[in-house]
Amino acid sequence: MRGKASHTRWLLRLLFLLVASCTAAAAKVVYVDDSAIGTNDGTSWADAYNYLQDALADANTAPKPVEIRIAQGIYMPDQGAGITRGDPGVEFQLINGVTVCGGFAGVGAIEPDARDIEIYKTILNGDLSGDDADVDDPDDLSGEPTRAENSFTVVSGSDTDETAVLDGVTITAGDTGMRNWLGNPTVKNCTFTNSREGISNIRSSQTLTNCIFRSLGLFTIHQNEGSLELINCLFSGNTGGIHIGSRGELTLHNCTFADNVIGSGTIGCYLVENLRMYNCIFRNNIARSVAGVSADVRGEFIADNCTFTGNIGSAIDYRSGPGRMVLTNCLFAGNQGCVIDSHSEYLTIESCTFSSNSTNRDGSALNAWFGPKVSNCIFWGNSSPAIKVLREGTVMNYCDIEGGWPGEGNIDVDPGFVSPGYWDQNNTPEDTADDFWVDGDYHLRSQAGRWEQESQTWVQDDVTSPCIDAGDPNSPIGTEPFPNGGRVNIGAYGASDKASKTYFGGPVCETIIAGDINGDCVVDFEDQIIMISHWMMQGDDFKNKLSTVRVLEPKDGDRIAWPGPTKFLAEASDADGQVKEVMFWIKHETDGGYTSRGLSADEGTDGWEQEYTWKEDLPSGTWIVWAEATDNEGQVGLSPEITVTLYRP
Repeated sequence: MRGKASHTRWLLRLLFLLVASCTAAAAKVVYVDDSAIGTNDGTSWADAYNYLQDALADANTAPKPVEIRIAQGIYMPDQGAGITRGDPGVEFQLINGVTVCGGFAGVGAIEPDARDIEIYKTILNGDLSGDDADVDDPDDLSGEPTRAENSFTVVSGSDTDETAVLDGVTITAGDTGMRNWLGNPTVKNCTFTNSREGISNIRSSQTLTNCIFRSLGLFTIHQNEGSLELINCLFSGNTGGIHIGSRGELTLHNCTFADNVIGSGTIGCYLVENLRMYNCIFRNNIARSVAGVSADVRGEFIADNCTFTGNIGSAIDYRSGPGRMVLTNCLFAGNQGCVIDSHSEYLTIESCTFSSNSTNRDGSALNAWFGPKVSNCIFWGNSSPAIKVLREGTVMNYCDIEGGWPGEGNIDVDPGFVSPGYWDQNNTPEDTADDFWVDGDYHLRSQAGRWEQESQTWVQDDVTSPCIDAGDPNSPIGTEPFPNGGRVNIGAYGASDKASKTYFGGPVCETIIAGDINGDCVVDFEDQIIMISHWMMQGDDFKNKLSTVRVLEPKDGDRIAWPGPTKFLAEASDADGQVKEVMFWIKHETDGGYTSRGLSADEGTDGWEQEYTWKEDLPSGTWIVWAEATDNEGQVGLSPEITVTLYRP
């Protein structure tokens, strides 16, 4: 693991040092520069518009696509032809087919088209009076009197699609930085800062790439309904987190949440459909309760290859919801607070490492209300007891657990980490408030070779970890490098391309021999054992098969007289497990949204059924009907949809 400072510098370079054109083939280019003194008609840098609002008005009436290039400078929503100065309700409205690009050198530069969004900052500023006082705590943004006249919203992406693009600007000093109502604009390389809210999305589906959220108060992003995808984004120094409301969906790739001080949850998901996180980092966040993720998920919560280190507060709090929770190849180290607090009936943890976590209650690493399935994991150096399960049904196999735990293949031995992290007392042992976490290296030592993060090379140690090749013999070895022993390692790097190599007591083979499955430089009976134990296995054998479900009653096209009652009946089956529950869904769509109801079914002699009396407030017309079947792994299979017509006699 890199230290905090070096990792942050690397991420900032990745996000900011971008020199690229916005669009490859714009029919028209409009120029904006607040220092241009020409004709100000937007036709060149010399004759650029001084105000972005004038450029947007020009682009709105022009044939699409259009590219607006904005030079370095400060641009306010209340500036432009026909706009009332000081009006906080005015905003920059994005337009379909128009790409708005900031970060250009502009007038006076040797090359005015030179673009670097860090050097040539383009700032869209909601401080209409130019008198905002600085605040030390983003929580104070809401009550700061000098911000009373600031823009309600700086940028609007409402009623747009993905062809409305915002690229390479800083949005600051609004009550809300950007608002999207029924809008799906594309946003990349932007910074949101010094606002009460960074982004507010309502019934919108949006993708944000390479964006930074810093010094924001109530929410960094507030999403109600719709899907949100974040790629390579940084959240730092905020007092509010991401809030995903009912029927929303969140997917994150390569995002970092660091040094935030929040009430509860750098990510808060409530009654959402799905939450998926890949290669994300949660580091040094402080919260009253949950420093990482607080979740209530109907579908699935997936965290793959994620890192949670040095947080004060729980890493993951799965509060409720019928969905499943799957954690794979994750590292949890140095967190103060219960790492995983799960109420999920379908919790699976595979190839994860829990180390040096502490709490003042039971279950410093794992506190599960229902029996989880855990395999190929390391629990070491946590405050005791590290694991607490309130109900029966726990399956914990092929793990290295300090103090021991019953289960097939479990061991209790020092895992041999390269260098565990630790809390530094900052030379003030009597004052814990200034302690800070120093990241460690949780790769497994190996005489055959293990990956060193700092040098980005393979190095050899003088000892070999007992967790190498100690995982479930039937687990896929994934991308473990050769020699891998033909068996997966235990811990967060198992089944990955950074897994430590197998040591057979001698030099690593320089030549790979066909048939040498385990990599010990000879084809022998050990290779045959591995081959026979996996004979005729296929990749799909390791994947859960979804339940199949079909609605039997009502029939497609039926007319239903209000108020009923209406009998709902479905058949459901599961090829590799069992159906645990079935839910019927009814949905009526309108131009302004939709109305839906979920009806829990009971298993009867004819199938899964429910009798429903339609409520007075439910409208007549066409209703979509389908069923969901949840299996014993917590995964959901969907039936084909049918339509019925509700009418009032």
